[in-house]
Amino acid sequence: MLFSRGDLPLVKILIDCLNDFKNTSGLDINSFKSNLFTAGIIGDELDNILNLLNFPLGTLPVRYLGVHLAAQRLNVNHYAPLYERIASYINKWTANSLSYAGRLLLIKSVLQGVECFWLQIFPLPNTVIDGINRLCRVFLWGKNTSPIKWSKVCLPSDEEGLGLRDVHSWNKALLAKILWNIHSKADSLWVRWVHSFYLKNQSIWTWDPKKSDSCLLKRICDIRNDILAKFGSSESAISHLSLFSNPKVISGIPPKILASWPPFLKHSMVGDLLLMLALCMAALRSVYPV
Repeated sequence: MLFSRGDLPLVKILIDCLNDFKNTSGLDINSFKSNLFTAGIIGDELDNILNLLNFPLGTLPVRYLGVHLAAQRLNVNHYAPLYERIASYINKWTANSLSYAGRLLLIKSVLQGVECFWLQIFPLPNTVIDGINRLCRVFLWGKNTSPIKWSKVCLPSDEEGLGLRDVHSWNKALLAKILWNIHSKADSLWVRWVHSFYLKNQSIWTWDPKKSDSCLLKRICDIRNDILAKFGSSESAISHLSLFSNPKVISGIPPKILASWPPFLKHSMVGDLLLMLALCMAALRSVYPV
């Protein structure tokens, strides 16, 4: 997948690079297996680009690496593959032949593993999260009604819960990892683009998004504001978050420090590996970049 600004001169530069690659390697683009996807380009400009590339025009959103890519905010229907995949796993398991402990383990190890991929990329709508919780709740208890509130089930075991991860909190925690990547200027093309196109030498801790800006960045700023409200200042927030840049300190964090964390971060921790994820550090290499 190649990206370019939507004007003819830059597209020509891209084509020249591909032609150089062809002349060097002998490999050519298969125009029958290629598509052009655009956003905000219309009229003669689009026609000129299509004539230059000779690729068919694709339509957004399109699925890429299992998730939808779109030029606008995704709606609830675009999350159907996530919902359907979780439902397909549950339909393969016979709940009546499994103990509660077995069902709980399957939710933790399989279903919440499926969710993780989506949660670290998109801010999921409440409707989607509620649907996922409903599927897991019915599978765990084997009926539509539950003897314990789901919010209680999702508390850590040392707080009298069952140790499942609350999807709302987990989504916020994994998106907060993007916040930390932007702050630390991680070696990522997307992070460099955010700094160049949006921040423009401003700090992510003080930058305010515009109404027309990316919904993902606006969600990240909401999470930033939650963190700032908890710690009081960006300096204090950075100081606390930077503790987890070294995996060796994870197991030695005093309980009093963990107790001071916002619930959406603290309750997302299940073991050292998930703790590092929840606290926004890149200790776990993402399977696919955000």
